[in-house]
Amino acid sequence: MDDTLLELPGEAYPLNASTLYHTLVNASSRDSQQIQTGTRQLEAWETHEGYYTLLQDAYIAHNLPNELRLLALIQLKNGVDKHWRKVMTTTSLANGDKTTIRDRLLSSTLDESNPQYTRLGAIVIARVARCDFPTQWPNLLTDIAEILRQSARSTTVKLDTALEIVLQVVKELATIRIGAAKAALQSSTNELLYVLDDLSADKIQPWLQAMRVKAGSTEDIIPLMATSAKILKVNRRLAIAGCQNPHHEAVIQRQWQASSKLFASFLELFMQQSLDNACRGLLARHMLHFVKFQLNMARTHPVSFGLLPGTRELIGTYWNTAKAMRERQQKHPDAGGSEHETYFFDKFNLQTLLLLRTCFKIAYSPHQAFSLRQKPDRDEMELVKSTVRDVWLPDDFVMDVFENLLSKFFVCVQNDLEEWAADGEEWEMKEEGTEDAIELSVRPCAERLFLDLVINRKSLVQGRFRDVESLLSDNSDPLVKDAAYSALGIAAPAIYSLVKFEDVLDKHIISDLTASGQNQNVVRRRIAILTAQWVRVEIAAEKLPTVYQIYQHLLDRAVPSNDEAVRITAGKRLLDVITVWTFKSEVFASFAPAILSSLASLISEVNLVETKLALLDTLGAVIERMELRVGQLANQIVSLLPPLWEESGNENMLQQSVISILSKLVCSLKAESAPLHPLVIPVMTQALDPESESRIYLLEDALDLMHQVVLQSQSASAPLLSLVHFVLPILDWDEELLDTAMKIIESLLLLAPAHMLEDESIRSEMLIHLTGLLGAKKRRTRDPAGDIVELVIRKSEDAPRFKNAIGPSLMQTELISTAISSIVQRYTDNAVAFDDNLLNYFVMFSRLILLDPALYSGLINAWCESKQQDREKILSIVLQQWLAYMDQVTMPAKSKLMCLAFATLAGTGQSWVLRQFEGLLSAWTTVVLELREEDSTDGRDSLVYKTQEETHVAGESPEDARRRQLTRSDPIHTVSLPHYLKENLEQVVKQNGGESRFEATWITNIVDPGTWSFFKSNIINVD
Repeated sequence: MDDTLLELPGEAYPLNASTLYHTLVNASSRDSQQIQTGTRQLEAWETHEGYYTLLQDAYIAHNLPNELRLLALIQLKNGVDKHWRKVMTTTSLANGDKTTIRDRLLSSTLDESNPQYTRLGAIVIARVARCDFPTQWPNLLTDIAEILRQSARSTTVKLDTALEIVLQVVKELATIRIGAAKAALQSSTNELLYVLDDLSADKIQPWLQAMRVKAGSTEDIIPLMATSAKILKVNRRLAIAGCQNPHHEAVIQRQWQASSKLFASFLELFMQQSLDNACRGLLARHMLHFVKFQLNMARTHPVSFGLLPGTRELIGTYWNTAKAMRERQQKHPDAGGSEHETYFFDKFNLQTLLLLRTCFKIAYSPHQAFSLRQKPDRDEMELVKSTVRDVWLPDDFVMDVFENLLSKFFVCVQNDLEEWAADGEEWEMKEEGTEDAIELSVRPCAERLFLDLVINRKSLVQGRFRDVESLLSDNSDPLVKDAAYSALGIAAPAIYSLVKFEDVLDKHIISDLTASGQNQNVVRRRIAILTAQWVRVEIAAEKLPTVYQIYQHLLDRAVPSNDEAVRITAGKRLLDVITVWTFKSEVFASFAPAILSSLASLISEVNLVETKLALLDTLGAVIERMELRVGQLANQIVSLLPPLWEESGNENMLQQSVISILSKLVCSLKAESAPLHPLVIPVMTQALDPESESRIYLLEDALDLMHQVVLQSQSASAPLLSLVHFVLPILDWDEELLDTAMKIIESLLLLAPAHMLEDESIRSEMLIHLTGLLGAKKRRTRDPAGDIVELVIRKSEDAPRFKNAIGPSLMQTELISTAISSIVQRYTDNAVAFDDNLLNYFVMFSRLILLDPALYSGLINAWCESKQQDREKILSIVLQQWLAYMDQVTMPAKSKLMCLAFATLAGTGQSWVLRQFEGLLSAWTTVVLELREEDSTDGRDSLVYKTQEETHVAGESPEDARRRQLTRSDPIHTVSLPHYLKENLEQVVKQNGGESRFEATWITNIVDPGTWSFFKSNIINVD
């Protein structure tokens, strides 16, 4: 191929069969440059008409190299995923291309012999079917049924291909819950099920008979078994997804009844020791398909599950088989223990336990098992519920389940012990560490089934727990003790009035912890679980030291029986112990150093990130619950974190956990956390830096950490203050991070006002962001921004350079301009409703007036000059709107603040203020009366603190002290409003030539005489 063509832009490179072939060659080569060039060209052709039909041509062409055909098929699949559903867009496939591709999909896949290509081709068919069936591809399922019939008379390869197509199509269509596709699938299911039923009989009987009489070679039997296993799999998925009421379908009834006989035949063959391992594995697949069929039916169609014939007998057969298998694993762990047998026993037992759990759910939690539709369905549901509860789960059967769970399924088998010994951490994670362990492992599922049984049949089984407790005394086998402890722990919420854990603790647990020998690690791990389970239910306060000592002992690596799984379980379960309300930090304090040392060692020892995270959760809980007492443990904790941070690498969840630990530690240490800053600030810098790749994952936790650091700091260091440049841009982000960012900015203003306000770059960026936030629609965003603006004005007293330039700063950032424009626009529009953001604007004006009334009028004057407006007119408009808004203010502190500002303005004696004296009198009177204390004799209002003495609160943070000082210096709490009104009015009266002249000029023609008289005698008549 001419290399110069490769340099042409994708759009300029012509699309045809030849160029596509050469491009596929390049894209599948081993040369990175050619791969890059070919891939870009394929992407450029995605929007070209005919591209995907040419890809299908390449895939169908069996004379092309396999790697090119595979690449063409992959590109076709990706194109179907990306563009098939789109309509009338530049990237949608042309209808003609869709028709051509669709018409050749089935035949091209059936002609394929490579299993990998077959499966991928079947997936493409399924993805197209999801979009086009039944509207554009109405005959799909009918054609597939015919293909199955024809394939039954063809080669095994052809039938396997047809089954793969059915499987993928059914899987895809099953995800559609409503609509025409769902209805069409249900209408075609019956025909497909009959075809599959005939195929199943035709394919199973020959190899089953051959194996019974030991005729035929393994090489001949295995392909037939593989095909019949796939038939059962397809049949199971189709029956579950395609039938609305499977119990009404005759074919499913027949299959349901036949499964019991086939299962017995397969199991008999499976247990033959002379059976070839490959055949044994395929037999296991067949039997597992049966039990999965019943389990899926019970979960998806519980009514049908209950009404299909022979279901109770099937459950009994499965349960008896599971018991026998578990007993075989216990008594004969090495007998015929092939890999296939171990796998089958575990899987079958798990599926059987899940099936029993579903039966209990149907009987006792029908709201979880059933989705109600029409009344006939509800009637059938009630019938099934009562049948399962009263007939399928009688007392003798429930007791049998109880006894066998305890004696067989709770007891570790050899396979469990071998997995534990090989990798304790992996085994523990499988048993306890994942949320879906119940669906994956026998013992966790058995424990949950036992809990279901105890909860729902408590009166029947609770008497047996005396016998369970006796197992601890009468048996020295650690595995039996482990099972007994399991039962006592699981049932703790139901039997706490019957069994006293304190007795178990004194009589059995203490002695078992001192025992040595084989499998003692099993008992120790169970004690860690059992103790946590009971502490959350009931524990005597005097036993808490013993409990803490148990976990200290179980976490001790020096004890030989405390292997990795034991210590990991103890570390995880300690979280339950220290988060209960009965936790006593003063009692735990004496055990904490040893426990933390063991936890730190264990965290560095384990390999799985999930385990480290769980143990770090425990460490974090210890820090939180120890509160102020954590100071003595800080060095231990801090020594663990740097190496953990370094080894975390790209494990962002581990880094998040480390940051969370640091946040909790800083919060607990409060002012004493200052020595941690050299460790904490670099971590925050890395997490907050926009250039950091991990920022997207760590930002939220890093902001929380920074907020805690600022809260607990008594002074601000330069490295800490430098981080503000990373925080300010977040004021434009979404709500979650925005909330924390605003808290950090507010806290920094309290901690270092001079730095925040005198640095022009910080101040300008902050005020610009706040201007936008004040106009936000959501109150949770708008109000915190208003609080920050208010704080900026108040803290200007601590930033002299800013105070001198506060006016220009506010004007340059458009903050004042936005506020004034909003108020004037409301007046111009004669608006009746008030904007939500007016409160924050008027609070800001109030603070400016109290700071310097000339500053306020100067800012409005500057706005008027920029807008060419009359100064006095605008001042009057703003004050008029402000007074009209006073009835909307519901917070007494804000009302008083505004009245103080009005009084300050009145004290200036300016005409634009006094002309609205009636409105001012109304506002003052209303607020003074609202704030007046009933027993006040000196006119003091209720917001003024009666004492200004500083009170230190134990355990408060440095910021708590700063906020208390800020509050106590606020005029709202230091100035009596009636006194302040009297002082300012006396001043303005004096400025206007005395009381008579003042009243003649500003009262007689403006204010009702009675209002003025009442105001003088009842509002400002104070000593």
